[in-house]
Amino acid sequence: MTVPIAIASCPSCRHLHRADRTGNFCDAFPDGVGIPRPILLAEHDHKTPFPGDHGIRFEPIDTTAQED
Repeated sequence: MTVPIAIASCPSCRHLHRADRTGNFCDAFPDGVGIPRPILLAEHDHKTPFPGDHGIRFEPIDTTAQED
């Protein structure tokens, strides 16, 4: 089941797999069911550890590298 991620911080995370049209996979959760519901629903702040996240946490997209 695909869960919208509009309320989670996932869209602004550098680890999100943007080529995945569902938006439910990232470097921390690359397979299986993907990003867990508590993170997608912003019930868990993924700046802190979550079981199975392989030590990868939320990191904002670096927009400074795009500036000229």
